[in-house]
Amino acid sequence: MSRFIDGDGSFAVSIAKKKSGLDQKDLDLLVQIKDFFKVGSTKDLIKYILPHFDKYPLATAKLKDYLVFKKIILLMEKGEHNYLPGLLKIFSLRAILNKGLPGIIKTEFPYIIPAILPEFKVSSDFNPHWLSGFIAAEGSFFISLYSNEKRKAGLSQHVKDIELLERLAKYLKCGRISEASNRETAE
Repeated sequence: MSRFIDGDGSFAVSIAKKKSGLDQKDLDLLVQIKDFFKVGSTKDLIKYILPHFDKYPLATAKLKDYLVFKKIILLMEKGEHNYLPGLLKIFSLRAILNKGLPGIIKTEFPYIIPAILPEFKVSSDFNPHWLSGFIAAEGSFFISLYSNEKRKAGLSQHVKDIELLERLAKYLKCGRISEASNRETAE
């Protein structure tokens, strides 16, 4: 499960009203993940999800998101989200997850200072099972019919994971890393 989340998952904390823009196949996948972990509440997250990711840590920069998510869940478990000081702590943490705070929260609480992201060091010791799952989620294989180039395999990640790509190339003893022109992805 960790390798899938490293490839295609994210950690989110919903502050606004729930709404979903997912395709049916994505919703089906979420149901499968929910069934895998047997979760549905904050207590379930603490009992099943957190121990899983503590035992099988993520290898990408998503580990930072997990650590922030975990802090928020533990604050909620203590009931801190029911009081303004605790809610402000949660907003501060939520501000550094994914795309930050929703606009309505920024408007209502303009003084929220984003928390500092936890430190993260990319591992050089890749588990073959993690690697196979990560490549299944993120990898691609392609052949050009119009050039003399060899067949290629590729991985693409956000530039915040460029160090991971560099270490993977070293671990696999092949490949080169290039940053895309949009400066948001690296391959």
